[in-house]
Amino acid sequence: GSSMVVAYDGSAASERVLRAAAELSTLMELDEVHLLTIASDRSQAVEIQRSAIRYLQSYELHVEARIFSAGKEGEII
Repeated sequence: GSSMVVAYDGSAASERVLRAAAELSTLMELDEVHLLTIASDRSQAVEIQRSAIRYLQSYELHVEARIFSAGKEGEII
């Protein structure tokens, strides 16, 4: 099946994107969403993703969640 990538950091803007992505996934008949979060604190990122994963799963989507570490300068490691 087809999939979509969603960047998510828990902010209000990313919440709006998450909701739009869920609706769009339904319209496009997608079955998977790749949820990406960039954070310097992995445990905080896991917590941020938790509600987003549940929300996407409520649309019967398979969620592949990934966390990328950010260095001191904000560069992805």
